[in-house]
Amino acid sequence: MLHFGPEEVEHAAKDLPAALQKIVARALRQNPADRYPSADDMRYDLRDFLHARQGRPYGAKDAEAELSDILKEASDLRKLTAHPDVEKGVFPLPPDLKGDEPGGVH
Repeated sequence: MLHFGPEEVEHAAKDLPAALQKIVARALRQNPADRYPSADDMRYDLRDFLHARQGRPYGAKDAEAELSDILKEASDLRKLTAHPDVEKGVFPLPPDLKGDEPGGVH
């Protein structure tokens, strides 16, 4: 699993609407007491965000179409770009898989 800090999250979310950035920021706060108390609470804020958007409401059919588009685009790996901070195709091995210990994976 890759670990990203607050700077990386802010960089990735910079193009999101301010209201959605606020939801993401709250969900990822360092102190658990400052985060959403439950997924249900976060869902309500996300729902409010979607309903407040300009234009028509965002519903299940919209989500299904958007997911379909995302999966179609993601299915062609040649179109995917690596995050600028990660070299494409090279991920560090987690410590438990490096094989440094006896009986480790080599």
